[in-house]
Amino acid sequence: MKNKQKLFIGILLILVASLFIILILKKTGYTFIDHAMTESSETEPVETVTLSNGQLMGIIQTTESGSIEKDEIRVHFIAVGQGDSMLIESGTGEYVLIDTGPVEAEDILGDYLQNLGVRHFQYVVGTHPHDDHIGNLGMILENYEVDELWIPDIERDQPAYYGAVLAAKNNEVPIVHPLAGTSFEFAGGVIEVLAPNSSSYDELNDYSIVIRYTYGDRHFLFSGDAEEISEDQILEAEADIHAVVLKVGHHGSASSSSIDYIDAIRPEIAVITCGLYNDNGHPHDEILKLFLYGEYHVEGLYRTDLDGDVVITTDGETLEVSVGSDNQQMRADHLGIEIEAIDKYEEYVIIYNSLDTPVDISNWEMYSEKGHQSIRIPEGVVLDSDDRYSIGGYGAANDMDLIGEEENGGIWSNSKQDDGILYDASGNLIDVYVDSSIDE
Repeated sequence: MKNKQKLFIGILLILVASLFIILILKKTGYTFIDHAMTESSETEPVETVTLSNGQLMGIIQTTESGSIEKDEIRVHFIAVGQGDSMLIESGTGEYVLIDTGPVEAEDILGDYLQNLGVRHFQYVVGTHPHDDHIGNLGMILENYEVDELWIPDIERDQPAYYGAVLAAKNNEVPIVHPLAGTSFEFAGGVIEVLAPNSSSYDELNDYSIVIRYTYGDRHFLFSGDAEEISEDQILEAEADIHAVVLKVGHHGSASSSSIDYIDAIRPEIAVITCGLYNDNGHPHDEILKLFLYGEYHVEGLYRTDLDGDVVITTDGETLEVSVGSDNQQMRADHLGIEIEAIDKYEEYVIIYNSLDTPVDISNWEMYSEKGHQSIRIPEGVVLDSDDRYSIGGYGAANDMDLIGEEENGGIWSNSKQDDGILYDASGNLIDVYVDSSIDE
């Protein structure tokens, strides 16, 4: 009897001690996941969008993107600030890394890969030798097993480039200059190299390695920073470049994403990788308008500056998009306010707030694209949830709260198409109203 009591007390003590250890680990920031125990912050909520046969099937809120199945691949567009870093992950634990972001994002990239349990890459691609793409290439080559390093056949006199080449040699990683038209198998899919198509360019961006990854019936196109010259050469090569997912070229710069190029791709999802309030003004308004309105509008436009990490999972047919929530309120502020109507004859604009919360629209600006004139909203204007606000006007609509009436007449063209563009106080594009009143 005494032995049984001692056994029971011993088991009880072990259970109490185990519970105590678990509580301590949780307090120090450790989380238990399938592949290992790694240090991590709490999982952020994500927005998940599922697409099948090109149609949006719905949006749900979850607390995690879920584990990857063996017959799936997952593409990560990592939020590294003003730069690029994309990871292709297979359900069988194989990885391809495309670019490594700027050097200041070393901890972000390192932590992201650690949390996934990445230790080995089949291919690491440095699309072109600009710091915002290869800033951490040397770190990757020094700390991970890499089968091959892909870089274009162009040298650049800068530390990140030479550091990467030296790290590759020190760690006996083969350096490959992939040629356009070649293809490689990866995780049951195929990587096709589409560019560069020349050995000499005036702009370093046009040396970008452009690749398309096909898995099942789904295609992902990674454009690097390739500009219109390289895009035209890809089209001249008559390669099939259709893709359901496009990594938009050059962080959404107007120097990339020519109409002919986008027409050949016809993406359903576009991802822009850029830093919040970056010095280059990326993404440019022309590119946002291209993907948000008109013939080439996409089902989903995502930005790492507003959405955080964008993760797309596919089994070769359906697509699931998981979006990090760090900047969800900022994205909502941008996309939840819309231009509801423009009356060019009475010269007023109606702005609508579809969000659940009020938004301060002080010093926002309504811009006439054709007339190059604008009206600024006064200080202290707050637009309530599910409410409307009017800008401008000649006073014809007296039942509206009209503000900012132009003293020198109207700003809208009555004889030509004149789209309206709404900017916030920081100069970020909020919405574009396409004028269909004139058939030019």
